[in-house]
Parts: sequence; structure tokens; C-alpha cells
Amino acid sequence: MKSLYDRQQTAVVVPYELTSIKSGNPREHECHNNADRYVLENPGCKSIRGWLVFDYTMGALIGWRPFFRFTAHSVVERADGRLFDPTPSKASQRYPFLRHEGPESEFEAIVAAGYTNVEYPV
Repeated sequence: MKSLYDRQQTAVVVPYELTSIKSGNPREHECHNNADRYVLENPGCKSIRGWLVFDYTMGALIGWRPFFRFTAHSVVERADGRLFDPTPSKASQRYPFLRHEGPESEFEAIVAAGYTNVEYPV
């Protein structure tokens, strides 16, 4: 996961957008399904796989071990290239999103192997 850490500064905050999907409204914690269902109903859009970036380095100021966490996540890209996140969240803020570099099958294999939350110590 060093490659994620090396690219973490290129992550961008993707805005949440309230959307409706005929097959059921998007649900929290179902980002991959939400993005895929939206794309099926909206030609010209595509699911983008990647990682939310959580920076826990400030914890070192109070004696905690500094680290980054990367959490598997999916958003939607419109035909014009703009990204939006259809997945509702109760988080206190929106976190930066880092695209997965490589084929979607590689991302799916990583997630299937259980690496949905990966920590990288710094």
C-alpha cells in the first residue's frame, strides 16, 4: 500500500450529491453498489474505484502512532469528467478520494481479499 501513500496528496474531495435510483435510493456503506446502480440507469456515467484517505498523523502530537488509512470506495464520473459521490454518509466531513490505478479487476481482487481498510504507518 506504499503506492497509495506515495499518491495520497493527489486525492480530491468528491462532493456528495443527493440522487435517486429507480432500483432504490443509495444507502450508507454500500458505495460500490450505489455507484454501479446509478451508472446502469445513467448512460455516459461510469463507476470509479478508489480509496478514501484518512490522515491520522496529527495523533503523534499526543503520543499516538501516526498513520494513514485507505478505505475502499466508489464514486461516479459523469461524461464531462466531473466526479460525485452518491453514497450518503453521517461522517463529520467528506474525505479525499484517491483513484485506483490499474484495472478494475485488480481493485475487486483487493477488496475480495479483505483489504477494504488498509493502514500505512508513517
